[in-house]
Amino acid sequence: AGMLPTELAARSLYYTEWGLEREKMPYGGERVWPSNWVPSLWSLREMWPGDDYHLALAYFQTGLADDGWKVLRGTFPLMAFYGPVPGDLGYPCGGTDFNDCASMFCRTVVEGLFGYRPDYPNGLVTIAPQLPVDWEHAAIKTPDVALDLARMKVSVTLTKPAALELRLPVRAKKLVAVTVNGAPAKWELLPGYGCSIAKISVPPTKSATVELTCEQPLPPGTAVSLELKKGDALKLPLPDAQLVGEAPIPSSARYQLLEARVQTGATQQRRLFKVTMNDPAGEAAAAVRAFEKVPAGAKWDCLDVSPQFNGDICTIFQQKYLSPRPATCSLRLATDGCSTWQQMLDPKHKAPVLDLTGVPKLLDAAQRLCTTQGVPFAFAKDGKNIAFTSLWDNWPRQVTVPVNKKAEGLWVLLCGFTPPMQGRIANAELRLKYADGVTEKIELVPPLNFWSLCPFGRVDYDYVRDGFALPKVPPQTVQLGNNCRAIVLNQRLRPGVALESITLETLSQEVIIGLMGATLLNPSP
Repeated sequence: AGMLPTELAARSLYYTEWGLEREKMPYGGERVWPSNWVPSLWSLREMWPGDDYHLALAYFQTGLADDGWKVLRGTFPLMAFYGPVPGDLGYPCGGTDFNDCASMFCRTVVEGLFGYRPDYPNGLVTIAPQLPVDWEHAAIKTPDVALDLARMKVSVTLTKPAALELRLPVRAKKLVAVTVNGAPAKWELLPGYGCSIAKISVPPTKSATVELTCEQPLPPGTAVSLELKKGDALKLPLPDAQLVGEAPIPSSARYQLLEARVQTGATQQRRLFKVTMNDPAGEAAAAVRAFEKVPAGAKWDCLDVSPQFNGDICTIFQQKYLSPRPATCSLRLATDGCSTWQQMLDPKHKAPVLDLTGVPKLLDAAQRLCTTQGVPFAFAKDGKNIAFTSLWDNWPRQVTVPVNKKAEGLWVLLCGFTPPMQGRIANAELRLKYADGVTEKIELVPPLNFWSLCPFGRVDYDYVRDGFALPKVPPQTVQLGNNCRAIVLNQRLRPGVALESITLETLSQEVIIGLMGATLLNPSP
């Protein structure tokens, strides 16, 4: 909507080969579309301006003014000046016929950046400006309010009188005095992010001018980036402040955001620390957990997973996924488990049709399915052939396969569906439980080590186009047929300890992941 094919090809991550189709418009003329245009991806395209504005508003409401401005400033100039519709705050990834971009832009500027937050039903208007630290002055006028903001002076004019609560940043070691319309006023000083916040209450009025008097100005307390090694003690760099209370305790997470309260003269602030936790030993161990290739002379034990099979992979989208669902309108996937809301508006749309036509070419003499690396799996060609797991009530949340054997390694064959909105988080996990009680976990995180069985919206991953978001080496896949590929993962097992069981559990909404096979490498008594 509102895009030319050349712009679509240049701006979207979801379009590949091009042909053109022409559509007669009711008001005259015609519109040119690419023949393989994929309307179902409307709400999944990159850089949707309304989402960016909402994110900026969240930063402003939290008190992270500079972060909010970066997101806002990085969005609206491109939207307003990029295309043929001047001032269209949604172009090119939004739509000229939608309001979700323009309305969010207005709210983010007025309520977020300038901090005008009316609550007239309760007779209160809050003014909490979130201007970037390098701004000396800013002003805005709307039908409801006029604001004139400077570092130490704020003027507010309302169309309708209301009580005022002002929350103004203080970047100094001491707040000496506050006046409202020239008269001394009471105030309360609160800790804010990188500054302190002066809270001032004003009785119902239509206008007020508030002035602050401060001593010993401070630079803005911006977030500090730190790198630690696992096991290192955390030392917070606080050259101009003293820690209040206990220091935050870092976790083992790779990336984490820590908050500390500090004292700066007579004022307090919240300071943020962006910590990268390095674990060289753990990373080295993880690097050798998987086999890069099958060892020479490998011997295999194909486990019988069939007792856990509960479905046929070819019917994954022929179910009715009815619960759990909210009892209201929602943007969840359709009841077929894969279609988006916009796909369902297309009368020609059908869920992908799957088959296993590629399987016969993969079978060895023993009728085992063999991967390109030469790893065999016991495979059921007819009837039930997969142990599905899902948070949909159609399938169990987890399945467990008993093993009770020692081996050098384990290979698993996985297949299922995950929508783009579940990317970069653990959709499911494999748990390997050993006889001595130790459990190892393998998280399935698309697109790093798990890909859907078929392309979403008929367009698949492309390393030329999508390489920035994909792993350097794609996960190993096996094409079982049309719209049906499986993922092959492997794991070195702990030597000398029997593997008691394998458990697959789905963790994310709208995801269906199943186990199709499991094979041990070099089993031992």
